[in-house]
Amino acid sequence: MLPVHTRFIKHPSAFVRERREEAPAPMFRHWFSVRGDILRASLSFAALGVGKLFLNGMPVSPAVLTTPFGDYRKTVWYDTADVTALLHAGQNLAAAMLGNGFYNESIKTSWDFNTADWRDSPKLMFSL
Repeated sequence: MLPVHTRFIKHPSAFVRERREEAPAPMFRHWFSVRGDILRASLSFAALGVGKLFLNGMPVSPAVLTTPFGDYRKTVWYDTADVTALLHAGQNLAAAMLGNGFYNESIKTSWDFNTADWRDSPKLMFSL
């Protein structure tokens, strides 16, 4: 479960509602240090849009389009993965790549997600 104090992060660029031909995928990296033996480690994460997470260059999950879609005004789904084998004592690197998904749909569809009040740049929250 994601701790209550966990907050979403997103790229600092301004949100643009109009469709653009180029919309680069936001990417994040963070180095962190682990001391001692790692007995068990899990990573819980939620992406508003779609996200792919990596620890030390290895994917956290084989899933490609995480996390599932829901009504973002009511529910944010998250995934949890056992990442014990991906971590080691010393310096580790967490990285993420985000995409728009249904959260920032700019093309008109029968669901009208392009006019949804939740639209914004893709966001990520995770807890290790």
